[in-house]
Amino acid sequence: MRTPRAVAEFVQQIRERLSLAACLVCDTLWFCLGRRLGGSVLKYVCRVSIEPDTCVSKTHSAYLHYGAESLLVSKFLPWFGTLGPHLPGMFNLAIWKFLFLDAGGALLWAGRISDAAGYSAGNWAMLQPLCPDLEPRLGSRWAPAW
Repeated sequence: MRTPRAVAEFVQQIRERLSLAACLVCDTLWFCLGRRLGGSVLKYVCRVSIEPDTCVSKTHSAYLHYGAESLLVSKFLPWFGTLGPHLPGMFNLAIWKFLFLDAGGALLWAGRISDAAGYSAGNWAMLQPLCPDLEPRLGSRWAPAW
């Protein structure tokens, strides 16, 4: 019989691995689009954005200023998270370096999500008044282990 702590740690590991895989798949697709189609994809995405005038210039200047290492924090910046993986492909960054930096950023991002979920699980008594209908939906057996 597994303890609730062991189950929570197992779920956290699964969550981090799935988040890493999802980020790498999507970001690699954006990278390949950037390598193959270049700036036309960037211009199209920025054309349909809320601020089309500053979208290209802000993303482009941030990547030029910080370089490929900006992929480590791109997931935490909403305007840079979508187009950040596109720019290294556009500037012909080596695929191995892209995957290494992107995996590092994805692990940081997934770890923060897992930490938040772990914090929530440890403070179930504090969250219970905020979500009174959650325990009946999950069942009392699963709610405290969350």
